[in-house]
Amino acid sequence: MKTRMGSITAIALASALVLFAVSVAPAIAQPAPPAPYVVNGYVFYEDVTACNAPIVEVNNTNTSNTWLAENGTGTNYYELVLTNGTDVNMSEVLQFDARDPAATQFNRTSHEVTQDELDNGGIVNFNLTLKVPTVTTYDFTTGAGSDKWAYRFQVDANPPATSDVPGIVFITSTNPRRDQYGKISRDDGTMQSDSTTNLGWYAAHRFVFKIAEQPVKIQKIEILWNGIGAHADRSAIQGATLYIWNGAGYEELATTTVKTEVYLIAERTAGIGNYLDATGNMTILVVQNSPHAGKKVSKISTDFVKVDITHT
Repeated sequence: MKTRMGSITAIALASALVLFAVSVAPAIAQPAPPAPYVVNGYVFYEDVTACNAPIVEVNNTNTSNTWLAENGTGTNYYELVLTNGTDVNMSEVLQFDARDPAATQFNRTSHEVTQDELDNGGIVNFNLTLKVPTVTTYDFTTGAGSDKWAYRFQVDANPPATSDVPGIVFITSTNPRRDQYGKISRDDGTMQSDSTTNLGWYAAHRFVFKIAEQPVKIQKIEILWNGIGAHADRSAIQGATLYIWNGAGYEELATTTVKTEVYLIAERTAGIGNYLDATGNMTILVVQNSPHAGKKVSKISTDFVKVDITHT
């Protein structure tokens, strides 16, 4: 009996020792998660202005893996988080392809990964630079009647269904008072004015610019018109509306309902090819907002008009 009790006691003691040993034994070390390799920086143009919402693609030329960096909304910041030892290793080469939002400006930069970068978590402030876009201005200071044209008088709808009205061409004259092109070539308060004669028609001016740049190289179109849209009937809608022809119809750019001198300004950055015909012509139209009624005329006056083309 004593022998049996001794055996039970020994077994219990041994079990207790095992439990104690397990409870005090250090936890088995877990492998550390892979360290990140972070790349961040800013994208600028050569004139040090910010290229907001840049497109930055990074390619590991050793493994052919490619990643698209995140960019900050409304900023020129970009960031990419890679995995140390998996995505990048020492001496591998990262190729940075940076583009502007319209993907017309491009810069390729290569960088060899160092051990110091791996140890310290990546590259900070790896800034990238793009060429400055070029801006070409089209107005009537030169080329009137040869590579840019203006047309005057009235249209039967606002906007009209076709891009060829009004069709009376502006004239050039050595007499400044008769030089209609001269009146719209400078922003100087001297205006070309036209009033309706037909009931139900609207006073209008149409401008056609031959654009030399190819659509694929154009980043932005900016249109500015300065003038007055007025109606003799005070109860009629005053002001004017600015349009651009998109190949299928007139697209509204900007409008006003005041009868004093104004600037109507608009831009387009997408679908550029829609705004140029097969010969490169761009058509801009401005129409007074109300039709001729009774003896109350619709009148449009243009002081200055221009198109700025931002391109590569």
